[in-house]
Amino acid sequence: MVEEIELTCPVCGKLFTRIKSRYIREKTRNPEFVPCCSHSCARLNCKPRCWKPLSFKNFHGNFLFDQSKLDDSRLTKEKDLPCRCITCGKIFYISYTDYQCIYHNNINGINAGRYCSQKCFGEEYKTRYDEVLEKRNKTIVEKYGSVKNFSKLNSLKQKQTLLERYGTDTVAFIPNISKKKRTTKRKNGYSNLINTLKSKNVLIDMKYDDYVVSDTIQYKCLNCNHTWTSNTTDPQHVYCPKCYKQPYSRKEKELVDYVKSLYTASIVENNRTVLNGKELDIYLPSLNLAIEFNGNYWHSDAIIQSNKHVEKSLICKNKHIRLIHIFEYEWDCNKEKIKSLIKQALGLFDHVIVSTDCVVRELEENEYVNFLIDNSIDKPINSFIRYGLFYCDELISVVGLDKLDKREYELKQYCTKLNYKVVDGLSTLLLKIKDFDKIVTFIDFSKFDESEYLQNGFSVVEYTNPSFVYFNGSKIYQQSQVLDESKYMKIYDCGKVKLVLQ
Repeated sequence: MVEEIELTCPVCGKLFTRIKSRYIREKTRNPEFVPCCSHSCARLNCKPRCWKPLSFKNFHGNFLFDQSKLDDSRLTKEKDLPCRCITCGKIFYISYTDYQCIYHNNINGINAGRYCSQKCFGEEYKTRYDEVLEKRNKTIVEKYGSVKNFSKLNSLKQKQTLLERYGTDTVAFIPNISKKKRTTKRKNGYSNLINTLKSKNVLIDMKYDDYVVSDTIQYKCLNCNHTWTSNTTDPQHVYCPKCYKQPYSRKEKELVDYVKSLYTASIVENNRTVLNGKELDIYLPSLNLAIEFNGNYWHSDAIIQSNKHVEKSLICKNKHIRLIHIFEYEWDCNKEKIKSLIKQALGLFDHVIVSTDCVVRELEENEYVNFLIDNSIDKPINSFIRYGLFYCDELISVVGLDKLDKREYELKQYCTKLNYKVVDGLSTLLLKIKDFDKIVTFIDFSKFDESEYLQNGFSVVEYTNPSFVYFNGSKIYQQSQVLDESKYMKIYDCGKVKLVLQ
């Protein structure tokens, strides 16, 4: 609900209401600002503050005024001034007060005392606009050779200048500008944020001056007195992490409903007994399978520690439970690929093909990359060694490797077509690599288990530290896209599983 403030009109004394946030914003910009109940009162109120008295002589000598039509009686009453339209020559009258008032003259702009109507103003404006446009196009042709090239060349020039000065061609990634935008946004939205937080029994536990310039914000819960820091100023995402129960989001419900549509056996939701207090969003006891839905904000470093996801995965692994982490940004961007992954984990496939019925061929770069774009959850990584399995001339599985040493390789990616299962697909593809001492690979611990690799002779070496992406609002950024990380939150994954085939 919009908060209003009751004020008294300085002209007529009438009581009226005004939106509080707007009143505060106007007062911040101009401390002398005095609101009135109406436009008529505002006109009268501005007279003593900005009314500029001019002598009759000043008006009489102005070329816009028709001296033969001057009426001293009208002028003495301070009502109307005769003017001649500079477009059509018609005589018209304007308010003496309006012309004298700097405030209203600025509002009316070029129309004040110059044009009898909007039509005459438009004709004059069009003439001047055509002249300016012609001059502009002539200058552009001289500099750039063509008007059509101007926008493109000018844009390239701007980006080049930004790169030379700031090291980036995007204005949003310039630290000083980003900080200035953030400061302005916080100043303007402070009152609204305070009012919204009160309804949630939360307050900003820091001074206003510190809040405006600080990289992080400190909040305090009025229910439990718990204090915490966060990067967000969105009141919809500001909740006490200690006493507020996370809502059952729409996206998580979509995931739950999808699992239920595929699996009819026992499904336990929000289980806290298996992991001794730690929650599993979806647990399938008969399959020893669990699925977590990790919302962007609630699973960022503003709320949880960076190692929480990998710790839960390791606990599940020790209990022989496969845990799949589905992050909100993945569900938004790769929903069909995530659904295929879940079907695979449930043992459901649209097609089951034996690798002995397939043909192994070397792949072109475009063919390999396009297949990964369509079927892999991970970002495609080009490899120098590329092989594919073809069934009836249809590409159903690929593997990509790079040579690290004379007899040492790194398996970059292994991927199967969505909703397909290829029996012994990995082993068949690796047969093309005959002379080697070692093959190293890394798999995403949050999505995949290493069982297929272990069956092919791989062994687990280590679990790497978690990596992260940046999160701001609803957008995800990679590390290379961020210069000033203070305005972003981080979302950590579960790291990688390093495996080696000797």
